[in-house]
Amino acid sequence: MKMEIEIDEYVARLIAEYLIRELRPLLEQLAQRSANGSQLLRPAEVTKRVGLNRTSLWKLEREGKFPRHVQISEHAIAWREVDIERWILNRQRDHVTPKLPVRRRKPIVKTTGTFADPAMPRQARTSSKMPGKADA
Repeated sequence: MKMEIEIDEYVARLIAEYLIRELRPLLEQLAQRSANGSQLLRPAEVTKRVGLNRTSLWKLEREGKFPRHVQISEHAIAWREVDIERWILNRQRDHVTPKLPVRRRKPIVKTTGTFADPAMPRQARTSSKMPGKADA
């Protein structure tokens, strides 16, 4: 019985060491992310996540309706992932679907004349010739 317990503890220790070894890079990445606050997202990634084109992003940013970008080099910009995620969540929270009016069709009522039978030839359906026109 004691042998089974030692084997179980040994196997448990091996599993724990394996998991720590395999998960360490992921844990370090998560720790670094929370230490930095977030990851930086380039414009292509932001447009993909948000669903707007770059021009719309610039316009919203100028109007103060979108997070400000960060200059990461002379010719490169990025947005903080936390800011983008917060903006998306606020957008979803504030979104209210407008209630559209129900469009009702008016009934077609013909008050004069008779309804034309679509099976009749077109000439037979005309009620009269136009005045002033000669027969061809």
